Amino acid sequence: VSPVKLRGMRFIIALGALGGTMVRRQDLPKEAFIDLDTLKRLRGYGNNLPIISISHPWQQPDHPDPKDVNLQLLAKVMKIRLELFGGTFAVFFE
Repeated sequence: VSPVKLRGMRFIIALGALGGTMVRRQDLPKEAFIDLDTLKRLRGYGNNLPIISISHPWQQPDHPDPKDVNLQLLAKVMKIRLELFGGTFAVFFE
């Protein structure tokens, strides 16, 4: 079992729309993630897997985004991408 877990772009969009908060990976529900089988079925560009990598430093030692500014921005950008091009992506946060 890989320690890497990819979040679903649509989950991030929904979380932002609902006024949710960014939390550490271990505290996310199972529905937040895309498993390998699902990822392989997603349509990427060419033969590439549809994965976006985001480098996001924690804003405070105990919370990645205490004011939810970055979550809101990410959700808006991802929603625009989804509206323009369709499909979805898995998201790797580092």
